[in-house]
Amino acid sequence: TASKTGVLTVQAPDGRQLWCLFESGKPMQARMGKYAGPAAIVEFVSTFEEGNFNFQEKSGGGKETMTKLPKLDENFNIAKSLERLLMDGALAQDNFNAAKKIIPTLNMLIRPVAPVEFAARWQQLGQIEEPPVPDEFNVMSDIVQRADGNTTLHNIFRGMEGIPTHLMWRSAALLIQHGLVQTKIAA
Repeated sequence: TASKTGVLTVQAPDGRQLWCLFESGKPMQARMGKYAGPAAIVEFVSTFEEGNFNFQEKSGGGKETMTKLPKLDENFNIAKSLERLLMDGALAQDNFNAAKKIIPTLNMLIRPVAPVEFAARWQQLGQIEEPPVPDEFNVMSDIVQRADGNTTLHNIFRGMEGIPTHLMWRSAALLIQHGLVQTKIAA
Protein backbone atom coordinates (compact mmCIF):
# COMPACT_ATOMS: atom_id res chain seq x y z
CA THR A 1 0.00 0.00 0.00
CA ALA A 2 3.02 2.30 0.27
CA SER A 3 3.72 4.31 -2.86
CA LYS A 4 7.44 3.66 -2.77
CA THR A 5 9.83 3.13 -5.63
CA GLY A 6 12.70 0.71 -5.31
CA VAL A 7 13.80 -2.91 -5.33
CA LEU A 8 12.59 -5.58 -2.93
CA THR A 9 14.70 -8.70 -2.44
CA VAL A 10 13.70 -11.63 -0.25
CA GLN A 11 16.32 -14.28 0.49
CA ALA A 12 15.10 -17.70 1.71
CA PRO A 13 17.27 -19.84 4.00
CA ASP A 14 17.68 -22.40 1.16
CA GLY A 15 19.24 -19.78 -1.16
CA ARG A 16 16.21 -18.95 -3.32
CA GLN A 17 15.71 -15.24 -3.87
CA LEU A 18 12.86 -13.04 -5.07
CA TRP A 19 13.77 -9.78 -6.81
CA CYS A 20 10.92 -7.31 -7.44
CA LEU A 21 11.01 -3.80 -8.86
CA PHE A 22 8.35 -1.38 -7.58
CA GLU A 23 7.45 2.00 -9.08
CA SER A 24 5.18 4.17 -6.94
CA GLY A 25 4.04 1.11 -4.99
CA LYS A 26 3.19 -0.98 -8.06
CA PRO A 27 5.17 -4.14 -8.89
CA MET A 28 6.68 -3.63 -12.35
CA GLN A 29 9.10 -6.54 -12.76
CA ALA A 30 9.94 -9.70 -10.83
CA ARG A 31 12.37 -12.59 -10.98
CA MET A 32 12.82 -15.67 -8.82
CA GLY A 33 15.24 -18.22 -10.21
CA LYS A 34 13.78 -19.54 -13.46
CA TYR A 35 10.45 -17.73 -12.91
CA ALA A 36 9.75 -14.31 -14.42
CA GLY A 37 7.05 -11.68 -14.00
CA PRO A 38 3.76 -12.79 -12.43
CA ALA A 39 4.97 -16.41 -12.18
CA ALA A 40 7.81 -15.25 -9.89
CA ILE A 41 5.38 -13.56 -7.52
CA VAL A 42 3.04 -16.60 -7.44
CA GLU A 43 5.99 -18.96 -6.85
CA PHE A 44 7.19 -16.70 -4.04
CA VAL A 45 3.80 -16.48 -2.33
CA SER A 46 3.12 -20.21 -2.64
CA THR A 47 6.52 -21.60 -1.59
CA PHE A 48 8.31 -19.16 0.73
CA GLU A 49 7.69 -19.79 4.41
CA GLU A 50 10.35 -17.40 5.67
CA GLY A 51 13.05 -15.13 4.36
CA ASN A 52 15.07 -11.97 4.87
CA PHE A 53 13.36 -8.95 3.31
CA ASN A 54 15.38 -6.00 2.01
CA PHE A 55 13.82 -2.99 0.29
CA GLN A 56 16.18 -0.48 -1.31
CA GLU A 57 14.15 2.67 -1.81
CA LYS A 58 14.98 5.03 -4.65
CA SER A 59 14.17 8.60 -3.75
CA GLY A 60 13.38 11.59 -5.88
CA GLY A 61 10.95 10.26 -8.46
CA GLY A 62 10.58 11.31 -12.03
CA LYS A 63 12.56 10.15 -15.05
CA GLU A 64 15.89 10.62 -13.30
CA THR A 65 15.06 7.91 -10.73
CA MET A 66 13.56 5.52 -13.27
CA THR A 67 16.75 5.46 -15.32
CA LYS A 68 18.73 4.49 -12.21
CA LEU A 69 16.51 1.50 -11.37
CA PRO A 70 17.86 -1.90 -12.42
CA LYS A 71 15.42 -2.93 -15.15
CA LEU A 72 15.30 -6.38 -16.71
CA ASP A 73 14.00 -7.19 -20.18
CA GLU A 74 10.25 -7.22 -20.85
CA ASN A 75 9.90 -10.95 -20.04
CA PHE A 76 10.03 -9.94 -16.37
CA ASN A 77 7.25 -7.32 -16.66
CA ILE A 78 4.15 -7.53 -14.49
CA ALA A 79 0.86 -6.32 -15.95
CA LYS A 80 -1.41 -7.59 -13.15
CA SER A 81 -2.26 -5.62 -10.01
CA LEU A 82 -0.61 -6.56 -6.74
CA GLU A 83 -4.00 -7.62 -5.39
CA ARG A 84 -4.53 -10.02 -8.32
CA LEU A 85 -1.02 -11.44 -7.92
CA LEU A 86 -1.62 -12.07 -4.22
CA MET A 87 -4.95 -13.77 -4.97
CA ASP A 88 -3.25 -16.00 -7.59
CA GLY A 89 -0.52 -16.75 -5.05
CA ALA A 90 -3.03 -17.62 -2.33
CA LEU A 91 -4.83 -20.07 -4.63
CA ALA A 92 -1.50 -21.62 -5.64
CA GLN A 93 -0.53 -21.96 -1.98
CA ASP A 94 -3.88 -23.63 -1.16
CA ASN A 95 -3.36 -26.12 -4.02
CA PHE A 96 0.23 -26.76 -2.91
CA ASN A 97 -0.81 -27.37 0.72
CA ALA A 98 -3.66 -29.69 -0.32
CA ALA A 99 -1.28 -31.65 -2.56
CA LYS A 100 1.21 -32.07 0.31
CA LYS A 101 -1.51 -33.89 2.25
CA ILE A 102 -1.96 -36.37 -0.64
CA ILE A 103 1.76 -36.79 -1.40
CA PRO A 104 3.53 -37.90 1.80
CA THR A 105 7.01 -37.77 0.24
CA LEU A 106 8.69 -37.01 -3.07
CA ASN A 107 10.85 -40.08 -2.48
CA MET A 108 8.29 -42.34 -4.14
CA LEU A 109 8.37 -44.24 -7.39
CA ILE A 110 5.37 -43.84 -9.67
CA ARG A 111 4.13 -45.54 -12.81
CA PRO A 112 0.86 -45.33 -14.72
CA VAL A 113 -1.80 -47.97 -14.23
CA ALA A 114 -2.67 -50.32 -17.13
CA PRO A 115 -3.54 -48.43 -20.36
CA VAL A 116 -7.26 -49.34 -20.52
CA GLU A 117 -7.74 -48.47 -16.85
CA PHE A 118 -5.71 -45.29 -17.29
CA ALA A 119 -7.79 -44.13 -20.28
CA ALA A 120 -11.07 -44.64 -18.42
CA ARG A 121 -9.86 -42.77 -15.33
CA TRP A 122 -8.37 -39.97 -17.46
CA GLN A 123 -11.79 -39.47 -19.10
CA GLN A 124 -13.47 -39.39 -15.68
CA LEU A 125 -11.21 -36.53 -14.56
CA GLY A 126 -13.09 -34.18 -16.86
CA GLN A 127 -16.33 -35.07 -15.07
CA ILE A 128 -15.29 -34.36 -11.47
CA GLU A 129 -16.71 -31.34 -9.62
CA GLU A 130 -13.57 -29.24 -10.14
CA PRO A 131 -11.85 -30.77 -13.18
CA PRO A 132 -8.21 -30.02 -13.89
CA VAL A 133 -7.53 -26.93 -15.99
CA PRO A 134 -5.61 -27.34 -19.28
CA ASP A 135 -2.24 -26.49 -17.63
CA GLU A 136 -2.84 -29.19 -15.03
CA PHE A 137 -3.73 -31.76 -17.72
CA ASN A 138 -0.52 -30.84 -19.58
CA VAL A 139 1.65 -31.25 -16.49
CA MET A 140 -0.13 -34.49 -15.58
CA SER A 141 0.68 -35.81 -19.07
CA ASP A 142 4.31 -34.78 -18.66
CA ILE A 143 4.55 -36.53 -15.29
CA VAL A 144 2.97 -39.72 -16.70
CA GLN A 145 5.44 -39.74 -19.61
CA ARG A 146 8.32 -39.60 -17.12
CA ALA A 147 6.78 -42.11 -14.67
CA ASP A 148 8.58 -45.36 -15.42
CA GLY A 149 8.34 -46.99 -12.00
CA ASN A 150 12.09 -46.48 -11.44
CA THR A 151 12.24 -42.68 -11.11
CA THR A 152 11.24 -40.88 -7.92
CA LEU A 153 8.71 -38.09 -8.01
CA HIS A 154 11.51 -35.84 -6.75
CA ASN A 155 13.61 -36.59 -9.84
CA ILE A 156 10.61 -36.23 -12.14
CA PHE A 157 9.98 -32.76 -10.70
CA ARG A 158 13.66 -31.82 -11.07
CA GLY A 159 13.42 -32.64 -14.78
CA MET A 160 10.41 -30.36 -15.27
CA GLU A 161 12.29 -27.09 -15.64
CA GLY A 162 10.21 -23.92 -15.37
CA ILE A 163 6.94 -25.52 -14.19
CA PRO A 164 5.63 -23.76 -11.06
CA THR A 165 6.03 -25.83 -7.90
CA HIS A 166 2.36 -25.66 -6.95
CA LEU A 167 1.34 -26.86 -10.43
CA MET A 168 3.68 -29.88 -10.33
CA TRP A 169 2.46 -30.88 -6.87
CA ARG A 170 -1.25 -30.40 -7.69
CA SER A 171 -0.90 -32.37 -10.93
CA ALA A 172 0.90 -35.25 -9.21
CA ALA A 173 -1.69 -35.22 -6.42
CA LEU A 174 -4.52 -35.46 -8.96
CA LEU A 175 -2.82 -38.46 -10.59
CA ILE A 176 -2.44 -40.21 -7.25
CA GLN A 177 -5.83 -39.21 -5.86
CA HIS A 178 -7.71 -40.46 -8.92
CA GLY A 179 -5.78 -43.72 -9.29
CA LEU A 180 -4.00 -42.93 -12.54
CA VAL A 181 -0.62 -43.95 -11.13
CA GLN A 182 0.68 -46.58 -8.76
CA THR A 183 3.09 -45.44 -6.05
CA LYS A 184 5.78 -47.13 -4.01
CA ILE A 185 8.11 -45.52 -1.48
CA ALA A 186 11.69 -45.74 -2.81
CA ALA A 187 14.09 -47.90 -0.81
